[in-house]
Amino acid sequence: MSLIVALAFISIGLWLQYWAWRQKKTMHRSQRWPRATGKVLVSEIREARPNQDEYTTLHFIYSFVVKAQTYTGEKLNHFALEQNMSLEEMQAFIQKYPIQAPIQITYNPEDPADCVLLPNEAQGSKERQALALILLTLGVLMLCLTWS
Repeated sequence: MSLIVALAFISIGLWLQYWAWRQKKTMHRSQRWPRATGKVLVSEIREARPNQDEYTTLHFIYSFVVKAQTYTGEKLNHFALEQNMSLEEMQAFIQKYPIQAPIQITYNPEDPADCVLLPNEAQGSKERQALALILLTLGVLMLCLTWS
């Protein structure tokens, strides 16, 4: 049983490490993507409802036009920044980006639907890499204990 748990920890740790690496690679690549002026469509905090499995979340949607085609996006950065925000950070964010505010969107020239508001923000990356390292270490330790 401990072998299965150890292998699960190692597998999840490797997957998290790979995912963080891909996101960081995309972040660096997107720094060369073109920008378009867009506008904020939705900028609100959605409160968690009592007695439900929901969290207070930031709901943010923007639109922009590339070659006469309108695109919408929700991605703030490449690391799901909105999932790591405190309530105070969410409130500051919606004050900074109110509805109808003009914004600069960075988009993939090969696929403009692949877009991001804050391409250089890496918040959340280090936490995922730390979790991956912890899981990998625990998995290896469990393997060592199982085999000894």
